[in-house]
Amino acid sequence: MVGLASESRPPTGPRAPVRVGDGGFTLPLADVPSVAGQGPGTPHSVVGLILAAVAAVAVAVRSAARRRRREDTD
Repeated sequence: MVGLASESRPPTGPRAPVRVGDGGFTLPLADVPSVAGQGPGTPHSVVGLILAAVAAVAVAVRSAARRRRREDTD
């Protein structure tokens, strides 16, 4: 029977007990598929550029509105 790690000694901090020694299934490194060259494609790049442009416009509009408010109060 595998016990909890906290059974052998009291916890030293606010940690949850963790089951240890259950083993498990792992793939050898040779069986792991390669992900080389599989990055974000053109659609991701276009969406990123659009989002960046929208953010830049929002910052410019807020900055201009803030400047106008300061001029009105002076």
